[in-house]
Amino acid sequence: MKLTTAQIQTIDEYLQRSGVTYWDVRVELLDHFIEAVEAKLTTTTLSFDEALMEVTIAFGNDIQERHLINSDRTEVIFSGIFSNNKGFKEVEEEKRKQNRKQYLKLLVKQVKENFTRLQFYADYICFALMVYITFQYYTKLGFVAVGIWLTVDIFRTLMVVGKYQKFTRDSLRGEMSSKVISVFLGITINMFGFIFAARGLEAKQLFWVMLSIILFYPVIKASLSIHKKIFNEYKKYKEIVSV
Repeated sequence: MKLTTAQIQTIDEYLQRSGVTYWDVRVELLDHFIEAVEAKLTTTTLSFDEALMEVTIAFGNDIQERHLINSDRTEVIFSGIFSNNKGFKEVEEEKRKQNRKQYLKLLVKQVKENFTRLQFYADYICFALMVYITFQYYTKLGFVAVGIWLTVDIFRTLMVVGKYQKFTRDSLRGEMSSKVISVFLGITINMFGFIFAARGLEAKQLFWVMLSIILFYPVIKASLSIHKKIFNEYKKYKEIVSV
């Protein structure tokens, strides 16, 4: 028995009330819940609410009823059914551990994918030339050009995802991609600052710093691409759970 859109929304809201704050964790749980609840509705005489509770317990949670007292303190009002979140927290922590390992693989895969695109080669060559000119002649114009180049790349991504603040704040992978972008971008900018603050470096030292910045560029580009892919997954999730 297929669940209705309203029932799917109910499950998603229930998971949020039960403390599953990260939407990408919720997406995976939502898939499991939909499949399990549909199976129970097909093979048993349980109602939707009863099936939902059984699936919740199967994830290692305990069910709790919550009540509120009215303003006159004369009546106790039932406010809803929640899980104690124990099982969900275990799932979330496991996903957090997996995310750290999987993101590196995803980053390597995206870097390789970028190197199959002609547009990326054109961008990369232009970036490398700007870095070389900047370091070779210590030109402030070159430094500004590189800064603008990186800013435009990041701005393109922020223009797409910026209006959805919860996308990054409430996503394990969104948080990770944001941190990676910030770290590599920060290292790149600091290297430029170091070069301009310490003129007269030996040619060998200058070469290694310059090479490092050029090598960081594919990682920054890959991180931005991953960020946009995660955002597209977020949009699909919102389409599923929104009216």
